[in-house]
Amino acid sequence: MDYPLPGYRATLIKQADVCAGDVLLGYAEITSGEDQAQPLGYSHVAIALAEQRVLEATTSGVAIVTMEKLLEDYEHLAVLRSPGLWGAERVQRLEHFARSQSGKPFNTQGMGRVPDRKEKHSADLMEKVPKFFDGTYTPPPPDQRSYFCSQLVVAAFIDADCISDAGSIALSPKVISPSDIGEDKTFGFFVGYVTRSDRYEVPLQDHFRRFL
Repeated sequence: MDYPLPGYRATLIKQADVCAGDVLLGYAEITSGEDQAQPLGYSHVAIALAEQRVLEATTSGVAIVTMEKLLEDYEHLAVLRSPGLWGAERVQRLEHFARSQSGKPFNTQGMGRVPDRKEKHSADLMEKVPKFFDGTYTPPPPDQRSYFCSQLVVAAFIDADCISDAGSIALSPKVISPSDIGEDKTFGFFVGYVTRSDRYEVPLQDHFRRFL
């Protein structure tokens, strides 16, 4: 069966139970059909910090906001978690990364180039990997001048050493969309939803409800 039974209620998580390092995918009905939202239907991604704060990149730029603020723009958030990955040292590195990147501009041009870059990246990948191991290729640093949302989240994982230098060749921040993050277990496993209220019902067609 593709979908849960009609009476099934999706697992809801309280905002206070979201952990630093959790990945938050934002679903809004108005943008669920856009290219960057396919095939999952999620058009935005951010990463949780401690104390119900969130690091995100929007058209207004990179900022640390509250989870309440994030939920103003999205009907619900899908929470991805990597148990055991975000220890105290990595959480501290994430916090430093968030502070150092806050205020940088949104990478509008880069976001528009993701489809073309992804195609070229796939073609170049087999050439870059051996060059990395023989010392003739170095992946770009995670610290960039501007970011789109998924680029920022992947860069945070790389900066905190959750993704190694070798891994960053395949998981290049500039070629990954929110849907890519939602499908790649590198960024965590689905653990539930954060919603605006307990009365909100996550749509039955939501990607994560379908595959619980």
